[in-house]
Amino acid sequence: MKWILMAEALSSWTIERNESIISSTGQLYNAIFEGLYMIRDNESVNKFLNQHPELPKYLTDARVALDSIFGQETEYILDIFCDPESNHTNLSVNIRPKSSIDEALDHLDQFDRQWYLKHIKQIGHILSFNLEFP
Repeated sequence: MKWILMAEALSSWTIERNESIISSTGQLYNAIFEGLYMIRDNESVNKFLNQHPELPKYLTDARVALDSIFGQETEYILDIFCDPESNHTNLSVNIRPKSSIDEALDHLDQFDRQWYLKHIKQIGHILSFNLEFP
């Protein structure tokens, strides 16, 4: 599977903090996530990922768990969410399930138990997973 190879490449990849690497990082993120996630606003998402270089590995790992629960036909969209009350910004994975609302809620609960809660200390303040229905 294409995204497993990307996850392996990403786990050995480190971001060096110099101007030339950071300026091309957005293109790298787009290449890494092509086929894994749709990106709603490339510029904002890439800027956020530059600020949180630990996230790409979690995003590739999460995709494995998401596919096993929601199915590979489900769409996953990366977007930036800013809470207007707290002014806190995080990266949101918006899940567009093909199932009913009730089934999707059950799947999200299962994902939370099986994957998200295991990683919440590391990423809970900067990454969230939400259901989105067209």
